[in-house]
Amino acid sequence: MVTLIARGRPVRAPWPAHARLNGKDIPLALLSKTGARLVATVPPDQPNVAPEGYGEQAKNPVFGAPYAIRDLTRGMGQRRARQGPNGRYWYTLNARCRSGRRLQGPALTNYTPGTLDSTIGIIRWFEIGGRIFAGNGRYALSGSTDGTGWTVSKDFGAGKAMTDVIVLQTNQASSTRYAQVAMGDGENLWYFDGASATTTWTQTTGANAFKARAWAKDAENVYWANDANKLNQCSLDADVLVVANHAAATDRIGTYDHPVVRMTVNGAGSLVACKQDDIYFLQADGSWRRAFEDLQFPPAATNGEALARWVNHHYVTYGNATYRLADDGGLTPVGPELLKDNGSEVNGYVSAMVGTDFFLLAGLYNPDNAKSYLLEFTGELVADEQGRAEPVWHGSITAAFSAKKILSLHTSTIGAPAGHKMAYIGFSDGTISKYVLAHTPDPADCTSEVFSTGTSEVYHSRAYFGFPSERKALLRATGEGDNLSSSNKFTLHYRPSGAGSYTAMTSAFDAGERESVDFPDASSCVFLDTKEVLSNAAATASPQVSGLAILYQTRPVPQEVLAIAIPAEDSLRKRDGTPYRLGAEELHDFVDQLAGFSGGVPFIDSDGDSHQVLVHAPQKVTAWLEGTKQPVKAIRCLLIEQEPNETRGLLQNLEAYTLEQLEAFLLAQLEEVV
Repeated sequence: MVTLIARGRPVRAPWPAHARLNGKDIPLALLSKTGARLVATVPPDQPNVAPEGYGEQAKNPVFGAPYAIRDLTRGMGQRRARQGPNGRYWYTLNARCRSGRRLQGPALTNYTPGTLDSTIGIIRWFEIGGRIFAGNGRYALSGSTDGTGWTVSKDFGAGKAMTDVIVLQTNQASSTRYAQVAMGDGENLWYFDGASATTTWTQTTGANAFKARAWAKDAENVYWANDANKLNQCSLDADVLVVANHAAATDRIGTYDHPVVRMTVNGAGSLVACKQDDIYFLQADGSWRRAFEDLQFPPAATNGEALARWVNHHYVTYGNATYRLADDGGLTPVGPELLKDNGSEVNGYVSAMVGTDFFLLAGLYNPDNAKSYLLEFTGELVADEQGRAEPVWHGSITAAFSAKKILSLHTSTIGAPAGHKMAYIGFSDGTISKYVLAHTPDPADCTSEVFSTGTSEVYHSRAYFGFPSERKALLRATGEGDNLSSSNKFTLHYRPSGAGSYTAMTSAFDAGERESVDFPDASSCVFLDTKEVLSNAAATASPQVSGLAILYQTRPVPQEVLAIAIPAEDSLRKRDGTPYRLGAEELHDFVDQLAGFSGGVPFIDSDGDSHQVLVHAPQKVTAWLEGTKQPVKAIRCLLIEQEPNETRGLLQNLEAYTLEQLEAFLLAQLEEVV
């Protein structure tokens, strides 16, 4: 309200009119014979709406409503949860959510072999003679019988490099089991019997010399490609190391200018060749069918390199996209690139994959920051908030690997506790990591599980609390877990601005199965980013976080609905006796125009309070003139407030006064107006 003192008399905008609507003075009548000129009501908002049922969300909202984040098994990649918690989250670093509980990531054992090829990296794994080996460019490295040490088993020589390997034994009674190492089109094949870590390595020579770049086998034959795109085969009833046993080569696979990268046999027994330009399926008539056909990915040496079989399908990466290959040749996009709302650092393309008992393990490379991440894929597709199908990926389950790419993944019982498997990770710089795979779907239920003791972070989807544009008061957070203690705890970090830094709550959740921590006084937000930071005291355990609930209360700016009655009469006068400029017909037209206007207009009431309003539902009624209490024809309408207007600091506030009135004010008094 603006009050001026003119020669000792109070003057209030919009004096001398009753009110001012969209810059025009208007009269106001009484809404009822003994009522007021203006009736203001505030409709109930969310904090005052009674709950519709029982349960966690049924608490009287006047005390706050919980935003509960519990099950996160629907996967990563959801930056914003516009419709509330739905089982998804943004991303993790060194934490796992696949099993339903939030856990720290696995403890890695890392190796840097004394001799390694840092240019090509670890591209293949094989096992023979009870030992595990890694193909590292010019070297075959031995991890012995326990996956440690990583010494040179074979140096193929400068400028030479392994391209693929297959371990097989033919059906002949006197045959020997060999690891047969492909060296590409420029070097004859090597084979290794695994009698020891270094013996015996032999290269094919003379009449039995041949070359290979990729291997595959089925129940009857072994296949290999050489000379870029030529397919060769040999019956498993014959010795593949004898060239005379090789069958005549079939037609070449596609064109010569795009070499074969990997080969495999699908569940239907069909040979599949992954070339730099496409995936080719061998047909019964000996011809080749292309998978992508008209899609035409740009040829690349990495196309088809990430290839794995898990459950009933093969998975392969072409370009920056990962596909599931059905046995009938059908392709389904399933890669993390489909997570459209991701936008986190855990994004990029899949560079390696391997199947495990419970999930597909994948290495992800982000070319923007040159970091790699380890992800888990459950094989499921779920609907996002718009109803689009998205794959369920989790991760990263480890911290980021800087300045190197995951090139290969392998699982083996070698080096693992009894009844378990070990996951081996091969990097582009020739380094190696490994960790124990839990034998249970939930790693926390496996007594052989070893947890990371590093920082573990679970980034939640941005919360709008169901009211994207309203202010919310943050009251407290309640954490839930199965083993929370001073040794296994988690801390909530939050930020009310997407560009700001996270702030840690003053206390950790470290006692009992359920604990509450208050937000600092006056904490509020429109939307909220949160993350859980998990920590433990020993690698034998991890905090098992089952839920987080944030108690909040919406705090909308109060909005009023103003009911007024405008007398539609001619010759009405203002409070100082001067006539209103608008007559009955003009008032009708004026109100009708404002009712059809889509935007808000300014309204100044009799007390000088300013509002931005929408004119709604005008109707003809009978009202009463103030003073005489005589009934008159009037236009009753509702003024729905959008927001209160600032009543000070605006030159338009002077419009309510005549020049003669303004001359009566002191300068200091005018400054109070504007």
